[in-house]
Amino acid sequence: MTAPSKSQKLKARINAMFKKPAPEEMDPPAMPRDNSRPAMNEQLADLACQYMSDYIRSKGIKVTLATAGGFIALKAPSEFPELKSRSTTKDLDGLTAGMSQDTKTLLAEAARHAEVQVRDSHSSELPKPFYRDEIAKLFVPEYLESVVMFDTFMQNIVCYEPADFHTKGGLRILAAPMDYCAATKAVRLARLTGIDPKSNDVKDCAAYIRVWLRVRRMEYVGLHHNLFENWIQKYRLWDKLSKKEQSRVAVSVFPAINDYYKEEYENDGIVLEGSDKAGTWFNDVGDVLKKVGLPALGVAHVGLSLADIIGGG
Repeated sequence: MTAPSKSQKLKARINAMFKKPAPEEMDPPAMPRDNSRPAMNEQLADLACQYMSDYIRSKGIKVTLATAGGFIALKAPSEFPELKSRSTTKDLDGLTAGMSQDTKTLLAEAARHAEVQVRDSHSSELPKPFYRDEIAKLFVPEYLESVVMFDTFMQNIVCYEPADFHTKGGLRILAAPMDYCAATKAVRLARLTGIDPKSNDVKDCAAYIRVWLRVRRMEYVGLHHNLFENWIQKYRLWDKLSKKEQSRVAVSVFPAINDYYKEEYENDGIVLEGSDKAGTWFNDVGDVLKKVGLPALGVAHVGLSLADIIGGG
């Protein structure tokens, strides 16, 4: 079978973005937060991932898992210091889109194996459940899961990987796409009646935007508010908000994120509606891309591809 071309892959992504969601996919329940569970530090997380990886390797398998939330903030690689903002987290959230049921079962077994080994061999306790694979089901319709996984591999931010993963297998964990992470955080914030400007959700969202901009060399230009809204639309999250919550996105959520971003990075992260920069944003982006020798609509990893314009990562 012939491998799909780049244009075919892009067409498939665009078609997936605009496919009409099934009724049962429109309004999943909000992700619950259990503050009573114990947390794990980075050392304990490494230990748990090592045991998971060893178990998977013992089956002769190689698995790449996408994650979002606190695990990224705990285990982000050194080249992305913006993302590393936690000393503990309560769980490893896995996005198992496109995986076979056998692989999903294997991951669950590996997590239980890790819990037992950490308890019996190290007299420590992992949060229970320490591994969860429900996050994508709560936020992303099934028909968009392939888009999330494609962008995860293209982004390639490694949170955990054994040194011999490529030769001997085991478990590798990659950060989910920054636009996906930012969109889900924005939706969570929009559902709040009041936003704590120093909350982890605000800080995380600012960090996701910073990384998205930095890898495209756009950190001094910022993210146009329309593009951020397109991220929310891309993952079909806008319709999950009430009219009041939708209004909060522009009125409360974006300004709160941008205020923290400016405090942390000394320039706008989101070019807000009505600001002086909004009208010149595309020209500013074009100037940035010209400096690195690319046309105004350049390749996805630096400039603005078609997928970026309609909400891709």
